[in-house]
Amino acid sequence: MEVIKAEASRDKKNKKIIYSFNVNNIYFKASFIHTRSPSFEITQNGSLLGKTDKINTRFDYTVDSGTEPLKITAWIHYRTGRTDSVNELGIEVNGKPVQHTTADPEVHIKPGRVWLFIFLPFLLLQSVLTYIYAIETFLSAEYASRMTALQPYIAAGLLSAVYFIPFIFVLITAIKYKTRTMLALISGIVISALDMISCVLVYFFFPAYATSFILTFIIQIRVLWELCAALKWKRKA
Repeated sequence: MEVIKAEASRDKKNKKIIYSFNVNNIYFKASFIHTRSPSFEITQNGSLLGKTDKINTRFDYTVDSGTEPLKITAWIHYRTGRTDSVNELGIEVNGKPVQHTTADPEVHIKPGRVWLFIFLPFLLLQSVLTYIYAIETFLSAEYASRMTALQPYIAAGLLSAVYFIPFIFVLITAIKYKTRTMLALISGIVISALDMISCVLVYFFFPAYATSFILTFIIQIRVLWELCAALKWKRKA
């Protein structure tokens, strides 16, 4: 997908995000007031092209560039699904997204890497808890008499590897996210989904550790949602 190159800068004092881009030697600047009552205005070579404070409504502006007419589409996108509601500015030029705005697929793909890193501590925690529980079990009187001195630790290590190996894999793909985005997202989704299933099994079969795994399950729902959203945009890009 072709993206219109743009620069984005912040005016923290006035709570503005300013997007600047050039199309067919025409300079556009969109100023987005990023507050609970958002608004934006777009200028063309310094002259006002349009402004509004309506959300979730697309506005089209036609500009004669001398070679072909430019259709500028802009909107304030009201989005929920995170810890709070978010207002973002989307801009397209002749159907092509403008970089850094919510129309740009990369804006939605980049957070996937963050969620992979959020996922990692929970995989590591599960690996550690599994190892501890397995050691306690295998060193109990029921198993100790049947196992040699090292076998309980080897068996516990193999069980904890069920979580530790995915941890290493997710870590590597998260580090190489920029060049292996599709692999990172798909593997993250699959591992997250399987981990949710394991959390349900732990809840029923190992109640002593149920609380920790329930917390992980709740986090996994969010991780899975965000990774799926990033994958959807990556397929569009």
